[in-house]
Amino acid sequence: MPCEICGKSVPTKRAVIDGVEMSVCASCAKFGKEPQTTQATASTRARIEQIIAKPTRSQDIYSRITDELVEDCGKKVRGARIAKHLEIKDVGRLINEKTTVLLKVEEGTMHPNDDLVKKLEKFLEIKLKTTETPAAPRFAPGASGGMTIGDMVRIKKK
Repeated sequence: MPCEICGKSVPTKRAVIDGVEMSVCASCAKFGKEPQTTQATASTRARIEQIIAKPTRSQDIYSRITDELVEDCGKKVRGARIAKHLEIKDVGRLINEKTTVLLKVEEGTMHPNDDLVKKLEKFLEIKLKTTETPAAPRFAPGASGGMTIGDMVRIKKK
């Protein structure tokens, strides 16, 4: 293999020159240092094995969601607004929201974002979110004792 510095075709060895590890001949190796081989100590190996053996926790984003919008959100908003004898434009002006957005929420064509839900709940004195605890999936344990794809799939019968 040729030397990466002078180009001689002689046996080479690894050396670190100016922070770069290269294959160089014996005469060019004097310009650098021998590369350091890192050997893991017993404590480092134990730590690595501990990290590898640690069971990982599943990251289910839906498990953190506790509040859900009620089904008939638009009907509740409209009912509360009518009960207070207010026009939709008055509600929009008082909570600083566009009347078209409120109309879409009342019609059910748009789901309000969290900020709008808070405004409507506070102003109309209604609850638009329900607190639900996520139900744990029920399954019949297989031979391994864990959940399998077969436990999740519902097979249609012909």
